[in-house]
Amino acid sequence: MDRRGTDEVHCACWDGLRVSVALHPMLSALTALYDAVGGWDRDVHPQWRRELRHAMPEHAAETLHPLTAGSARTPDLLTLPYRRVDRDVGFDAAMAALSALRGEDIVADIGQAFPDGAPALWDPVLRAPRTWLGRYVDVLRAAWTVLGPVWRRAEHLIATEIARAGETLVRRTVPDLLTTVLPGASFAAGVLRLPSVQPGRLDVRGRALTLIPLVSGRRVMAHDLDDPERSWIAYGLPGLETLWPGAGESADSLLAAALGGSRAEVLQRLSVPLTMSELADATYRSRSAVTGIVDALSGAGLVSRERRGRHVYVTLTPRGRRLRDLLNTP
Repeated sequence: MDRRGTDEVHCACWDGLRVSVALHPMLSALTALYDAVGGWDRDVHPQWRRELRHAMPEHAAETLHPLTAGSARTPDLLTLPYRRVDRDVGFDAAMAALSALRGEDIVADIGQAFPDGAPALWDPVLRAPRTWLGRYVDVLRAAWTVLGPVWRRAEHLIATEIARAGETLVRRTVPDLLTTVLPGASFAAGVLRLPSVQPGRLDVRGRALTLIPLVSGRRVMAHDLDDPERSWIAYGLPGLETLWPGAGESADSLLAAALGGSRAEVLQRLSVPLTMSELADATYRSRSAVTGIVDALSGAGLVSRERRGRHVYVTLTPRGRRLRDLLNTP
């Protein structure tokens, strides 16, 4: 199930929109389940998909059926079971909040999600909400046995993404930030367009917006922009493919093992000479951070600086090119 349209997101003053990044690992588990159990292709690695399916309790497909078989709309509290989404909430804390929901909370949440009446596939949940909730928690916890180790290994990527978002927002506008971090997003004539299974028109005027990176799949995107108190957009974490099974044998990973991740990334970017500003933009790092990395690579004899008119370019030395070519050779 991957038929997509486009949501149109409007805001009277984009640069007045308050934007932050928060970590909600529960969403990574849930979006991975949409792929592995629900059949929504979100580019979860095939091995992770197999491990997720193997970890599932027998009732997983039946339990998730109301969420994955109908519309893309998910009741708010079943997605993030707490009011504040602009703060980090760990997986165990999210499961505790989810488990504490009362049956009437779940029924009311479903009613708010479907004001014209919930589809029939939600009937089993409405009849026995607490029973269904217990099974839902079991499924999420089972998914976390697979995704939890990935989340821990992704800590450096998550830290880089938070810094990237912050630096982009300092140097550019809010629309620039959103189109930079959100895959498939575009901005024109004051309207942000996002890929969506259920296209619609949304307005985020006067709201705070939380960005949530996910470690489930590269092409995943989810959002809730209806609630003025908790508007959020979740998206696949850039660089997630470096954590994929077998990625340790890739050229980038071999370079990272030899040089460290930041130095390896800069070395790989230098297929052509670049200025320091271009390197900073290409790697989503500050100018000072890139300067330190280039100093280290220069000290190792892997790059050199060359002045060309008003600009100084960083270029690979013969040693740096040999190292990069050696590790890029199958």
